Amino acid sequence: MTKDLSTELKIEYRKVADLKEWDKNPRSINADAFERLQQQIQKHGMYKPLIVDQNGVIIGGNMRFKALKSLKVEKVSVIVHHCKDDTERIEIALSDNDRAGYYNETELAELVQLNEIDSELYSIDLTESKTIEEIVNAEPADVTDNKEVDAESLLNSDKTHTCPHCGFEFTAQEEKEAKQEED
Repeated sequence: MTKDLSTELKIEYRKVADLKEWDKNPRSINADAFERLQQQIQKHGMYKPLIVDQNGVIIGGNMRFKALKSLKVEKVSVIVHHCKDDTERIEIALSDNDRAGYYNETELAELVQLNEIDSELYSIDLTESKTIEEIVNAEPADVTDNKEVDAESLLNSDKTHTCPHCGFEFTAQEEKEAKQEED
């Protein structure tokens, strides 16, 4: 079934206090990316409405909503999408964040250099996108191979570790030294 694509979008303005974050949102943001998003909003303003359901729950733009709230914005533009159920809500959220295109790195680099763009203010993902089916059907990563982990050898290791949630890189030795300085 195809939706009527000729329907005009109706942009409304709502108080931030009247909107709610979607409690099932699977996306998150690390501190550096959040700060960058705040800076982008301060520089460019709000040029893309949030997508909310009929109950004011944000289904598209949750990270922007958090940034707007932290910037003490009182009213935001929204598009209301009347979701018939959770399935449609999830599908709209996935569609809103779908990476259908890709960047030509050489052309992007030339554009940025020619136009004196603040390259630290923007971040793009150049990894290969995965379909939801690939994620759902993927074998879970076995981090430890079901072996006992020797915590002492990990603490004395100089191997670099990356947090799977925020991307922060650290060595156990650095963390150990930082903890000793705190004490």
